[in-house]
Amino acid sequence: MIINKSYKIKSCDDVELDLPRSSEKNPKLEFKLCWEDSAEIRALICIIPGLGNDADENYREHLAQFVATQYQAAVLSINYHCIGNRSLTGSDYYLDAIDRLIWEENCKSLRFKMPSSQIYSEQKMIMLLEALNAQILKLKAARKLAPHFHPTLTATIAPARGEHNNFGVMSALDVLNALFFVQKNPPFEIAGGGGRPSTRQILALRQIPPRPQAPSPYP
Repeated sequence: MIINKSYKIKSCDDVELDLPRSSEKNPKLEFKLCWEDSAEIRALICIIPGLGNDADENYREHLAQFVATQYQAAVLSINYHCIGNRSLTGSDYYLDAIDRLIWEENCKSLRFKMPSSQIYSEQKMIMLLEALNAQILKLKAARKLAPHFHPTLTATIAPARGEHNNFGVMSALDVLNALFFVQKNPPFEIAGGGGRPSTRQILALRQIPPRPQAPSPYP
């Protein structure tokens, strides 16, 4: 029978920037583990989601079950730090101070008035772009702009779950910490020996290297 189990464990903070890993709502690393309880586990496979179809949780669940059934593997699916930094995984858009300055300079030359309220959602961003585009088309129709003119504008991504972008460092450590946790606390039988599995037995593919220590922020 296929077993699906969810975990919440302590993981790393952002040592470099001296920031906690996320908001109070998400203080721990969340991941799921899937395996076939009638089989001896010969491999531990990790799904690192975020792009394409695997951004969908239902797809990931079915993929994990298929791999677990076909390959005598335990499958990890990890909601690593800042997984929500893409629109497929819940990110949003807003204008920070620099973005707004760029927009205001462009809008002055286009005789377009920027709204005074903060732009802090994809829907508001789309509405603003549509209004600006209408003004550009109007100026082009009046031959006050070159036919191929287009402004250069910027926006900032707001990751889901109140997290900040650590550019992959914490995400990679989250994957390792989830693997280390399962390595130390396997809920299944390991192929190649009975009793409590040793470190060498837990992964059939390769031995995980020793846990890396977070660099000290002080010299």
